[in-house]
Amino acid sequence: MRVYTTYEMHKTPRVVPLLQEFGRAAGLPEPFATGGQFCAQWNGIMNLRMAFLVLAEDQEKGLAGCLGAVLSPRIYWAGWSAQETFMWVRPEYRGGLTAARLLKEFEAEARRRECAVVHVGHKHWFRAEEMERFYKRFGYSPMESIYQKEL
Repeated sequence: MRVYTTYEMHKTPRVVPLLQEFGRAAGLPEPFATGGQFCAQWNGIMNLRMAFLVLAEDQEKGLAGCLGAVLSPRIYWAGWSAQETFMWVRPEYRGGLTAARLLKEFEAEARRRECAVVHVGHKHWFRAEEMERFYKRFGYSPMESIYQKEL
């Protein structure tokens, strides 16, 4: 299994099927039904070097997992932060080290980009206990709750 960071825009379409898998598993209304729109948006911020992908690739079976991250300035403190915006590991690769390796590579790239802090998250209604245990195992602690309103 190869886990690596990329800013190569031609790789973005490869994550769309995994994000669609996540959407179906989480019971979301097809958020990535138009992969072209997702790719255009993601590549736009990746082109600015403000986003990156971490990919886990099985040489025989293809993409096993992905993590997308966005960089942003820390408003109240100096420096930058990296925010994991999505992470999905195909079910057949769970229970091994794929998710852990994606997370570690995300942290390593954030360090290379001189980020002072990283943020991760999960949907409070989808595999929340499992994700909370996973993140805590790697030293993460809850920070805040985020509320959303559709406009």
